[in-house]
Amino acid sequence: MKKGTKYLIIVLVIIAGILVYIFSQTGEKGGNEEKNENTEIVQEEEQENDNAGTNNNSNTSEKKSEESITADKDASDFSKYSAEPQTIGQDSDGKYTIESVSDTAKDGYHEISFLLSSEDGEEPFVNASYISEAGVIRIQLNNIANDQTGIGYQSSKTIDVDGISKIYRNVSNIEDEEIYDIGVKPTIFKLESRKNSDNTWSVLVNVKYTEENESSNEEIDTGSKEFSKEEQKIVGVGSDKNASITSFTYGYEDGILKFVWNVTSNGSSPIPSVKASYDDSGKLVVTFDSLFSDRVVNTEEIPLTSTVKLKPSRQGETSVYVFEGIDAKTEFRLSAGTNPNQVIIEIK
Repeated sequence: MKKGTKYLIIVLVIIAGILVYIFSQTGEKGGNEEKNENTEIVQEEEQENDNAGTNNNSNTSEKKSEESITADKDASDFSKYSAEPQTIGQDSDGKYTIESVSDTAKDGYHEISFLLSSEDGEEPFVNASYISEAGVIRIQLNNIANDQTGIGYQSSKTIDVDGISKIYRNVSNIEDEEIYDIGVKPTIFKLESRKNSDNTWSVLVNVKYTEENESSNEEIDTGSKEFSKEEQKIVGVGSDKNASITSFTYGYEDGILKFVWNVTSNGSSPIPSVKASYDDSGKLVVTFDSLFSDRVVNTEEIPLTSTVKLKPSRQGETSVYVFEGIDAKTEFRLSAGTNPNQVIIEIK
């Protein structure tokens, strides 16, 4: 091979190598650009997804806010309120737990909310009725297996806002029924329920506020504040105002026996005159001197504990209740309350 031809071949090989190197670098650069473009697309998609999630959360919040506004607006429509009995749900075999009870001041009305839970998630069966003579809206919650409100029987939670006084846990003679009395001046209300996201139910009693009037501001004798063994009295109304005893409840808690007479009248005060003292034989006697009627007194004997019993009697307009089995050294307290309207004796 000639020397010139040899050099020519070497030059061509070098040129070919340079071209291969250049093309390989260009391919890698293009690949990187494509990779970067793909990365940008992915990032854009992720950003769009994030924005979509934010929008969904915003939409959910807006939806909940709109639902809340609609519910409050509906609750403020007093044309849907009444003093007539109201019912929600249907009677069933399901059992419920009352988790809590709360109250909230609203625009023109007060919301009392009972939170109920159950295994089946069915709407609870609840009755509500305004009992004018007792001064309460009575809430009857059916099929209740457990009550965790923290309010004891014959005890209450104070509200005391514009004609609404308290939430009182009454005593029911039905095993799986709980009764709550909402103390009110004459008013109207609405009963409804809402299912919550955790499968619980809120039973709502919306009560319209009422303005205080002169008669409601009249001072009522509510009896004794302290326990003692001495005679105690309450100065109230009599038979001329149709003062009456309509029913009774009793309970024993924390070492105290509590007996309650539910009372009514047509006067400015629903509380009848009454006194309590030990007689000469050492028995505790409660006397209502002037009653138009008494639906409890016809009961022959009421056993209260294993050792204490109550014997009622009536002569003319006077009703007498004798507690037998109480030691004459035992302290007691005679008091009264309104909405619900009651005369109460507590015996230590």
